[in-house]
Amino acid sequence: MESDLEKRVKAIEERNKRVEQEKKWEHHPLRILLVSALTYVIEAFILYLIHDKKPLQSAIIPTVGFILSVQLVTTVRKILMKRK
Repeated sequence: MESDLEKRVKAIEERNKRVEQEKKWEHHPLRILLVSALTYVIEAFILYLIHDKKPLQSAIIPTVGFILSVQLVTTVRKILMKRK
């Protein structure tokens, strides 16, 4: 039979595995691609609804902003982690 301590350690280890997977997903290229595509489609649709003259071209701006912000945050985080 497992002791209470062993159960707690096992639960913590399982939680840590889950957290690590979530961290990997946060910066996974597929996630970034999916969010970028969704951002572009939604933005283009909104711009179309408000009768923007070039909704497909204008929607590129927030999409590029998202991609740059993700890359910048990732880069800054790596730099800060190296310093500590």
